[in-house]
Amino acid sequence: MKRNGNRNRKQIYRPATMLCLCLLTALCLLTVMHAVAPSHAADHELPLVQRAHYIMGTVFEIEAYGEDADQTAAAVEEAFAVIRRADEIMSDYREESELSRLNREGAGRLVPLSADLYGILRTSVDYSRLTDSAFDVTVGALVDAWRQAAKRGRRLDEAERRRVLALVGHSRLSLEESAQAARFDRPGVRVDLGGIAKGWAVDRAADVLRRRGMERALISSGTSSIYALGAPPGQTAWKIALRHPLREDDLLAVVSLRDQSVSTSGDYEQTRTIAGKPVSHILDPRNGMPVETMWSATVIAPTAEESDALSTAAFVLGLDRAERLLRQRGLSAILVGKGSRKNEMVVRKIAAAGETVPWADGNDERR
Repeated sequence: MKRNGNRNRKQIYRPATMLCLCLLTALCLLTVMHAVAPSHAADHELPLVQRAHYIMGTVFEIEAYGEDADQTAAAVEEAFAVIRRADEIMSDYREESELSRLNREGAGRLVPLSADLYGILRTSVDYSRLTDSAFDVTVGALVDAWRQAAKRGRRLDEAERRRVLALVGHSRLSLEESAQAARFDRPGVRVDLGGIAKGWAVDRAADVLRRRGMERALISSGTSSIYALGAPPGQTAWKIALRHPLREDDLLAVVSLRDQSVSTSGDYEQTRTIAGKPVSHILDPRNGMPVETMWSATVIAPTAEESDALSTAAFVLGLDRAERLLRQRGLSAILVGKGSRKNEMVVRKIAAAGETVPWADGNDERR
């Protein structure tokens, strides 16, 4: 599953005809590509406000165009305030967060929750059911167990895996809507929102910008999830480049995004070495093992919450089951599985029925 605590390193990549700002995270590379072609005069004069803040263990960035630079800047900072609030509620790295309190106290009693935390838990359970638990927010104990195993330089043995799996599963989490509260059915169960919290925060930031009258903005959560509001001046969509899973300086595809979100899950930057063998950091909540069949899964969806959760689930499900799920949902995606030979890629590009293909080949865009 995706975690909140990954740090980022920045790179600048400049193709001949466009300027790209690249943020390489432990999960993926989504690059914002701005064409330098002339735009309409009125649009061209719109002030651009760009801000970046380190929140939720990553660098969130917002760039927005508006008629008034001061009002646009105020709207952007209000959006960042919502993201900080999400971190205060949902971080499992903050001992004082609401999520940490639930993890400490949830096995003994019903724990009253804020509307935000209760809502994201309810949505997360829905995604668990939809994906046959390929996405599961109760994966916290499993993530911790593999982290400790990596430190000891060995994989989880069968007894450890079975013990931890008894603590994983959305049925272990009970939600009481009348009391807006939650509890666990046994000690040791832990919620981990790393696979959905950033997407949720991006959506809330987009809501703020809309309420403040912003029509052209891009919000990125360290590039694991990006939401495009409208399009840049003079353009029909924001251009988001997907890094090639095996070649860091190459592109897999370029997505055209407008009033949608894109998220990528991948293990090509965070593969751990345990006992001399590479091990994916993305775990299958159903069997407790690292996923070994995928390079990356990119999902385009109406909201960042959905693209975030379903990119994680698609990575865990693998090519065939992920494709069936995404087609049923009417979503576009690019899935990259591992072939039978070393470093072989099996690429499936899924376009939502009745829609124009939302991407171009990465090499075509660089020409």
